[in-house]
Amino acid sequence: MQATDEAIGRGMLVAICGIEHKVIEVEDVFDATECHFGQIDFKKCEIRVNKDLSDQAKAETICHEMVHGMLVHLGYNEYSDNEQFVQALGNAIFRSFRIRNINEEMQGLIGLVKENVGRDDG
Repeated sequence: MQATDEAIGRGMLVAICGIEHKVIEVEDVFDATECHFGQIDFKKCEIRVNKDLSDQAKAETICHEMVHGMLVHLGYNEYSDNEQFVQALGNAIFRSFRIRNINEEMQGLIGLVKENVGRDDG
């Protein structure tokens, strides 16, 4: 986890339906009564990820939060509110791209998390 810890100050941007969202690591202080791995903030265009996760769990969480973002931006809020659906779709997307190596950006998501989480370019 050393690589991710060193990258906290550098940040990472992901595009969700053409809108850039900054990915940042935070303590697990999400607005919920149970442990969460991450949360998307649509107003701030941020994805917050629990800093105590492994690099792979952070990458999977980013994918999960991106699914929330895609569904909301496409007008499917009721699907975005269904955590079981989002989790299943997020896992399917993450595993499909990772295992089949269909998309280099998804394949390299874990590496990007290691290198870029928390970077502030501006």
